[in-house]
Amino acid sequence: MCLALAVSCGDSLSFPKWYCRNTDYPAFDVRDSLFSSSDSTSSDEPVKPRDNNIYLLTLEYPQGYDFLTDSLKGVVSGCYLKVYKNFALHRSIEVSDSNEVDSAEDNNYLIGGHLYSVYKGRENTLIKLDGESLFTLPAGHRVSGLIVIEGSVYTLSFSQGQWLLSRDGVPLRIGSGEIFHNLYDDCGDPCFAWKDGRDVYIYYNGKYERVEIGGNSVDD
Repeated sequence: MCLALAVSCGDSLSFPKWYCRNTDYPAFDVRDSLFSSSDSTSSDEPVKPRDNNIYLLTLEYPQGYDFLTDSLKGVVSGCYLKVYKNFALHRSIEVSDSNEVDSAEDNNYLIGGHLYSVYKGRENTLIKLDGESLFTLPAGHRVSGLIVIEGSVYTLSFSQGQWLLSRDGVPLRIGSGEIFHNLYDDCGDPCFAWKDGRDVYIYYNGKYERVEIGGNSVDD
């Protein structure tokens, strides 16, 4: 049994989620909530050629396993994560504790034809690239977002009411609150938003600011 988890074209991230819905606030796009086009700058740098290959990430279960029930919850003996490039097998990685790879959809990212995996161990949270270890995050951290910008891997993780933004495993900023809009690449800068009480903040270009939604302060 083979289950498709993600599909991407070239360097794009599988299934980007630009919008966030919250019971207290209407859906909004944080890219437009604070930074207008007047803030952007033009560049004379040459445009990188686009990779137009089609990549597909699938999860191949052993014959007879009921993936709908998924009684083994993430680690299934004889299960493989497979990446296809233009519908031809590109790479295959066995899911197992010994390989430190699990089958959970939200722990596997298909970016530019490469498989970035998150594995929560007892001592740390491990980030892997095509089955090889890249770096670790503190134990207990759950990764909510992973992006790649100019070869650097940015992760947004959280644990016990605190979030952590890291680049290649090195902490960039730590804060408290609830992730309101997941991590994404905004023209080469990592961006995300979080809620602390009734206040919503956006992180962009190494700084953060309080957000107003729909022209009104979020605590009005």
